[in-house]
Amino acid sequence: MPARITANRIKLKRAYERPSDEDGVRVLVERLWPRGLKKADAVIAKWAKEIATSTDLRKWFGHDLTVLQCRCVLYFT
Repeated sequence: MPARITANRIKLKRAYERPSDEDGVRVLVERLWPRGLKKADAVIAKWAKEIATSTDLRKWFGHDLTVLQCRCVLYFT
């Protein structure tokens, strides 16, 4: 049985940041590939677009932090 992944083992990093030896397995959770980033340069092991935020929810969220807080409350309750 594979080892369980716990929250303290998950680290967030922007796809645009250079990979480092400490990164471990890099997984991109986004429906759209980041603009201007070559797949070879990103060193992404898995592109998990199937679990990313839906297009409608992403458009609703925009980049408004108050909406993000609301989204977290809606999601986790």
